[in-house]
This record gives sequence, C-alpha cells and structure tokens, in this order.
Amino acid sequence: MTRYCGWCGLPGHNKRTCPDRPQEYKDIDNRWMNKPGPPKGTKSKCSFCGVTGHNRRTCWHLSNIRDNVLLQTETCVREALSTFTEADFGVGTMYEVQSGWDENRKSTYVTAHAHVRFADGLHGSPHPTFTVSSIGKEMYGNYGWSSHTAANVHVGYDVVNLEMSKTSSELIAFGAGGTDTKILGGTNIAFSEQTVKELVRNAQQQVREYYSRRDVEISRDYGDNYRLEILKTECEENRRRKEK
Repeated sequence: MTRYCGWCGLPGHNKRTCPDRPQEYKDIDNRWMNKPGPPKGTKSKCSFCGVTGHNRRTCWHLSNIRDNVLLQTETCVREALSTFTEADFGVGTMYEVQSGWDENRKSTYVTAHAHVRFADGLHGSPHPTFTVSSIGKEMYGNYGWSSHTAANVHVGYDVVNLEMSKTSSELIAFGAGGTDTKILGGTNIAFSEQTVKELVRNAQQQVREYYSRRDVEISRDYGDNYRLEILKTECEENRRRKEK
C-alpha cells in the first residue's frame, strides 16, 4: 500500500518526515511526542507517600488510609453526636447568644440538623478529623429566623494505632455559659437516625473527594514513626502475597 504525505500529498513519506514541511512544525510534534515522565531505567516515585516503585494510582498507603477512615466514619460521627446529648446539648436545647457588636441577645434553640466537615490534620492533630457542628436557630429577636453554628465536636482517627480521639472543649466552653452564651434549658434528646445517616453519607463523600485530590500527600505531622509503620506494613503485605 502506497503511503501519502498528509502535508504535501506526495507518496513515499509521511507528514512527520516531509521535506517540504517547516522545521517549526516538526519541533512542535517532537515536543508533543516526548511526554514528561521519569527517565528510562528509573523507578517511579509515588506523589502521595514518596516511596519509589509505584505510583499514586496503585499506592497501598493511600488506599489503606482512605479505607480505614471510611470504615470509621460512622463511628466518629455517632461519637460526636452522642457527645452533644451527654452534655445536655441535644435537640431542643434553649440558649441565649449575645451579639459580638451590640448588647442584643438572641433566644435560640438547637435544631434537629447538624453539619459535618472532614479535614486531615485539624486543630493540631495529625490524624484525619471529623468536625460535627450542631445548628442553632433563633426563636425571636432583631435578626429574624437565621441559623448559625451552635457548638463543635472534633473526632479524630489515628490510622496507625487504630484509635479514636475526641475534642469537645468548644462544646464545654459553650455550655459553661460565658459572657456571650447562656443555657436556658438543656436536653439529652438524641439526633434522629436520618440525621446520622445523612451526616455519615456526606462525611464519606468528603473523604473520597479529599483523597482523590492530586495535591494530597502524607502529612509531615505524622512523623517518622508513621512513615516507618506504613513501610513495615507494606513489607508484611508483600511478604504475604509472595507466600500465596
């Protein structure tokens, strides 16, 4: 079969080797064909864990951390919500909030809704952390029926030691009734199962989106012990695979 050039139309050569085609176009083709990447003979380096021999798509460290966090998401969310009820800051709790810029006070109650936010390394913790916020809503006052964040509970999960940690200092300070807050009547009414499921679903989606980002890597705050631990785990995993 005779080959015809896509540039000049003559037979015997193609567009890439056409003698009539300007050199600048050939240079563009060369830059396009020379895809960026590691030099031949070198091992790829994972952009998540920094270990050579694999890439981000096949990184066992990434999938292990993400899957462990996903498995513990519901436990962390339920722990945060139960902390509200244990502190008598459950659904229906009445409290007053003083505005930060005037003397007006707003009579408010805790609604049946809540909000969750996921972050890796929050408030000084190097571990993946869920922040669950109760939502307050004004009953009456000068500001209408606006909603706001009432109090927060932070629940972190240590993916190395498989332990959960909780920080509820913001809730405790809120319930203590400082200069800007005053509890009028607390309740231990729990959040509904529907609210729990919605929060868990939302939190798990945030986890998946977070670890799918290309700029996410193992936090330096994890320290050398964490890196040694995951390398040890990977070696053990490879050994088990070879034994099979």
